[in-house]
Parts: sequence; C-alpha cells; structure tokens
Amino acid sequence: GGRIVLPLATLEAFASVQCQLRDAGLAVHSLQAQISRGCPVGGHTRLQPLNPVLIVSGRSPHPHPATN
Repeated sequence: GGRIVLPLATLEAFASVQCQLRDAGLAVHSLQAQISRGCPVGGHTRLQPLNPVLIVSGRSPHPHPATN
C-alpha cells in the first residue's frame, strides 16, 4: 500500500480532500499544526502565531503483497 500526505491552508480544501480520499477507499487521518515565531518585545521574547496548517493523509487500508 501507499500513503499520500497533503498540507492544506483552507477549510474548504481540507473538507474536499478528506471526501476525495475516503471516496477512493483510503483510510483518512487528519491533524492541525500550529507554529509560532519568536519575536522580541521589551527585552523578552513573545510568540507570534502563524497561520495553522491542516494536514490530511490517506493510506490504503490493505497493504499490497510484496513482489519478487
């Protein structure tokens, strides 16, 4: 079997890709990653949030047998 992993920026793309992967018979997993960048403020460091990234992966539920 194989795996596909897609980083996405919009909720609409996230929903569409999830449906397409499920329709293709793949097992779908999803997560949201949030990253922040350190920025100086008054001699200290604060975290400036960046836009979240939505990550969808699809995997064949049945691995293909190895070929010789």
